[in-house]
Amino acid sequence: MAALCPAPPPCLRQVHNVVQTVHTQLAHVSQKPLQDILRRTLVQVARLYPQKVTTGLLQASPHCDSTARAMWRMLASEPCLVDDVLKTLLRVQREGARQRHCQRQGSCCRFLAVAGAMHEIFLVPSSQCCVQLLLDELFMAVVSQISFSLNDPQQGCCSCGSQSREAKPPPVHPIRSVVSATQALFHCLGGASLVEDIARQGAWDMLMSPETYHSGIATLTRVLWREAPACCTCVSEQAIRGLQAYQDIGIMTVFVELLDCTSFEQVDGHVLHVLQLHLQSESVVLRRMAVASLVTMSGRPEKAATLQGLLPEVTQRLQDDDCDIRTAALTVLANVLCLVDRQTAVPIALQLAKTLLPLFENESSYVRERSILLCRDAMEVAVSTHKKQMRKDVQRSLMPLFFHLHDNDHGVAQASREALLGAAKFLKQRQLRKLLETEQTWRVGECLLVENSSRVDEYLDQSLPYLQSPQEPLRKAAVTFIGLAGRQLRDGRQEKLQVIYKALQGKVNDDSLSVSSLAAQTLLILGAAVKKPPSRFRLQALCSRRGRTPALGNGWLCCWSCVPS
Repeated sequence: MAALCPAPPPCLRQVHNVVQTVHTQLAHVSQKPLQDILRRTLVQVARLYPQKVTTGLLQASPHCDSTARAMWRMLASEPCLVDDVLKTLLRVQREGARQRHCQRQGSCCRFLAVAGAMHEIFLVPSSQCCVQLLLDELFMAVVSQISFSLNDPQQGCCSCGSQSREAKPPPVHPIRSVVSATQALFHCLGGASLVEDIARQGAWDMLMSPETYHSGIATLTRVLWREAPACCTCVSEQAIRGLQAYQDIGIMTVFVELLDCTSFEQVDGHVLHVLQLHLQSESVVLRRMAVASLVTMSGRPEKAATLQGLLPEVTQRLQDDDCDIRTAALTVLANVLCLVDRQTAVPIALQLAKTLLPLFENESSYVRERSILLCRDAMEVAVSTHKKQMRKDVQRSLMPLFFHLHDNDHGVAQASREALLGAAKFLKQRQLRKLLETEQTWRVGECLLVENSSRVDEYLDQSLPYLQSPQEPLRKAAVTFIGLAGRQLRDGRQEKLQVIYKALQGKVNDDSLSVSSLAAQTLLILGAAVKKPPSRFRLQALCSRRGRTPALGNGWLCCWSCVPS
């Protein structure tokens, strides 16, 4: 065995040859005395050259066969070696990540070999103290391994072309080895009970799939935050460095989960640029995580103002197909719009005035409320300098805001009142402003018709879709308003009257008795108008059919349509 230990200082190849020889002999020697000699030889060489032995063993058995696993456990059992061995594995891991980024061959083998080595070392009880000291780096290492294993261009099948003499096993999907190493790491952190707790949350199964592994990593990160909060600041710092070097879903997941313990001074322009790219990514997962991170950052006033360069991309996400992304984008814009400089805010406000209207009808009451309040904020930003550019959009918002005064959700109804009041101030409609300030919302519909008589056709067109609203109060408000507006049509508008008459006929059989009854009454009154020109007398008749006496004052009419039912 003396021939195995060359006189110092040996070159890297010599040490690797020694490790290769020990690996080969251990696989074939059955006599215990000879095995003991080989083990002592490995340990002695490792004490002299721990880094070279570590890289030599990775090369000798990239697939981490049973002999290599036993050799890793031998090294891990020596307290004086564990630190050097783990740090060398981490260095090899980083080199593999760089090779992956450069799309070089061989990085798959590095990741699989390092994962196998770490798995064996984590299982040795005497190594756990050192594992705890390096926990932040080791956690980020397995996160990187998971991401790479599921996104490898070789579809995960690692067939290493090394010069190792070990028998080549069938192609191995590296994710299984990586997940085993991750389980061993968390076993070091909290024992078998912690591993079982993570299993109950479904994280181990999530890690096996490219579609769900980010959710598994998110679960692991939250568990790490719960079990070892002291190391999470370092983990966050490593995630930020990783974002600066690579665009990786796993690293991005860790970054988002640990934002609460992140020093935002480290979130520099490069990281914001990465987030900007992710906002435009084809991956819904990356878009969702990018905007989620901005929600957290925008909630910190000291950081919110620095996000102004991302507002155009965030505004585009209001039209995203994913509801969670649209909701988060609304939150970011609401947090940031009033904090950034006017030069940045005004173009965004002008764009929002056009973009937000469809969100008023979103099925989510939260989205409706936030979009309406953001519309109010946008009007306030533009009112002093860009009224002319926004005027048409504000006028277009009046009807949706009016109808959502009747929204089932109290928060949406209140937001609509605030936004409609802002629109009244913007357009200088004093009577409308007075009604809203005194909370006489039942008189708003008639006021809109009187103060904007030239826009009756437009208002009718905007009202018709609300007949199909899933909310009964909105359908009822639409029937009432259409009845009043139909009476305002001038001579010769029989074709338009026919359109609204047909639309109201469809509501006679509405599921709601109050809506169907109101539609039938309105049709009776409008039916005569299809043949006869409208008159002021018939408008009063429409009011009297409900047993209400129209009140005239200040040049506008208040009738039953404005009185709450």
